[in-house]
Amino acid sequence: MIILSLIGGFILFLIYTVFIVDPINNALEDISSKEEEKRLKEYIENCLEEEGEI
Repeated sequence: MIILSLIGGFILFLIYTVFIVDPINNALEDISSKEEEKRLKEYIENCLEEEGEI
């Protein structure tokens, strides 16, 4: 009986991580990568503007 409850708890933990935690982490990762991409574009534009001034 204890073994069955441990197996059930493990299965619930897997379902929790796969269907709740993983999508949230993926969404946060997408948001941060978009912000990084935006910063990189701004940095490149600033560098190009500075080179144009020199």
